[in-house]
Amino acid sequence: MAEWSNSIVWALPREVSDHYPLVVRYSNGDWGPKPFRFNNLWLQNKRFKELVVQTWQGQMFSGISDVEVVIRKRLFDELWGLLKSIDASIFQRSRAKWLKEGDANSKYFHSWPVRVREAAVSFFQKHFDRLEWIRPTLEGVDFTILSELSNITPVANFSMEEIEEAVNTSDGSKCPGPDGFNFAFIKEF
Repeated sequence: MAEWSNSIVWALPREVSDHYPLVVRYSNGDWGPKPFRFNNLWLQNKRFKELVVQTWQGQMFSGISDVEVVIRKRLFDELWGLLKSIDASIFQRSRAKWLKEGDANSKYFHSWPVRVREAAVSFFQKHFDRLEWIRPTLEGVDFTILSELSNITPVANFSMEEIEEAVNTSDGSKCPGPDGFNFAFIKEF
């Protein structure tokens, strides 16, 4: 039962059969909030259209306020000061440890950079000393060569007419992006 602790079972009414149909629902995790999806029915509501127009006319995209800038700068300066003091403390402790243990283990401490360098050199020598490289072969595959015009077309600038034509000929229920607003909304506004 511990494996199915997130399951729910309920019986539906017995209408056609002599058995009660059981519905089992198993939820294994929290997937977060459901993504927004625009409903075309909203476009038929006159108040909805007015709300969208009023909202867009009233919005100012100016960034954060001056007060927020001052607060952020002050907090950043405080954070920077704390980080510098932590770094100084760590450095001071490492120097004390070095002075305490470094003299006794001087050879040990000095051998670490040499060991790291030798390990890196050894790894890359083994890696690049291979004479035989395993590369995929594409024998029998005939690649068509694009014309110069075909190469330019995918990176050419779009005209406003081409964009409008693409939007107007698209299915209204399709979403061009992850925000959930479909082509019916884009065509309307």
